[in-house]
Amino acid sequence: MDVRTELGAYTYSVSLCRLFSAFAWLLLSAAALHSQSSRPSTVLALTVAPECSIESQPASAFDSAQVLTFRYKIRTAATDGQGRIVLRLASSGDYPGEAKVEFQTQAGSPATPLANSRSLAEAVQTGIVIATFGPQASSAKQGTPGSVHIRVVGVPAGSLQPSVSISCR
Repeated sequence: MDVRTELGAYTYSVSLCRLFSAFAWLLLSAAALHSQSSRPSTVLALTVAPECSIESQPASAFDSAQVLTFRYKIRTAATDGQGRIVLRLASSGDYPGEAKVEFQTQAGSPATPLANSRSLAEAVQTGIVIATFGPQASSAKQGTPGSVHIRVVGVPAGSLQPSVSISCR
């Protein structure tokens, strides 16, 4: 055999080895890519606890009425969440049994503002719900403004000190 024939056969076998190596690398790469893309994805589920807070300004009095302004923050639970803002009136004395409180609430979303008339005894003893919230309620990060206009019938308005509280779940 001639040296050139032996070198040609050697070159041919080296080229063939490189071709097989490249083909094997492609098959392994494709298999690795397929196994990565067929893995199940991971889902991260977070439960965020409900929270709420409220700040109010001193009430301003007009004749027989008062206006109490407030700013609330709320986040209720996703499924059974709810919340409420309650108006309470602190009384510094006796009041007639027929005395009543008329109120009208103005509050931005997500609150459902209420308006109604209740006995003064209820407002002093247990409080009056003036706004409600449903599931997944979420206010702006800086809070949402609101106000309640209060008119007391049968008692001078200045003798009652209104306050608000908020609760949520």
